[in-house]
Amino acid sequence: NRIMRKNLSQEKIYEVIRLTKSHEQLYVKAFFIIGMPEETLDTLEQTYEMIQAIDVDRVYIQNVLPFPGTALFKQAVRDGLLLDVDVETLYRDDGMYISNWNRFFVKPYALGIEQLQQFRVRCEPLIAKHAQAQRLSIGAGEATVPELESSHPIPPTQ
Repeated sequence: NRIMRKNLSQEKIYEVIRLTKSHEQLYVKAFFIIGMPEETLDTLEQTYEMIQAIDVDRVYIQNVLPFPGTALFKQAVRDGLLLDVDVETLYRDDGMYISNWNRFFVKPYALGIEQLQQFRVRCEPLIAKHAQAQRLSIGAGEATVPELESSHPIPPTQ
């Protein structure tokens, strides 16, 4: 995405994960951001396929947040993509900082919010699979991760 300036190939991502996972003492998390203005069904599918393929201990999906001063914020304001957002008070609202899996702040050009919500629901089993695998490995004595129990819960299905 040119707005995020992510100049990283999928091959490089897989390579870095493989190298990181070769060190058994490391706890590897993958964070995905969805809902960029340029998000499409194709980019969501690519994200889904990567979540399926990667070998990490935990997977997190966040809805994009348009921070003031960023290219994303400027684009969202310029193109009228902000959803139910008062740009003057957005960052004083605790609701932005508390995990709210169903709240989106930016509307992609080519997708509806319902499609983003459906994608999140579709990903829940994959996220749960990664979390379950980690719990099993901890139970087997392979690792200890004190923060595991306090990590973000899987959003409820509606």
